[in-house]
Amino acid sequence: QLLTATVKLFLKQPADTQEMVQRVLNMATEESDNPDLRDRGFVYWRLLSTNPEAAKAVVLAEKPNIADDTFSLEPELLALLVQDMATLASIYHKPASAFVMKSSGLGESKDEDEDEEYYEEGE
Repeated sequence: QLLTATVKLFLKQPADTQEMVQRVLNMATEESDNPDLRDRGFVYWRLLSTNPEAAKAVVLAEKPNIADDTFSLEPELLALLVQDMATLASIYHKPASAFVMKSSGLGESKDEDEDEEYYEEGE
């Protein structure tokens, strides 16, 4: 969070914070054992060195609102989706019957009858 905050501050006030952002990026990329922090530092460093305007567009971009649509579903549908939580139904927000076709049973073998005859003969 400090890395991102430092880069944002640099993008807003580059003249006052250039030394600070260089020091923080250096620490993040060369002294950090955390691979996520190191990678983020390299991304920021690359963005700032190649195209500061693109860095502004990426780092200072508005974050989209995340909406909770849990209560916008009908209670009956929500109950079905909760029952089918580990299936595609919860991803599609539709009951499984809306997109899964049931097998008609055609093509099933009747080997069970043959097995019973075999056991009767072999006893």
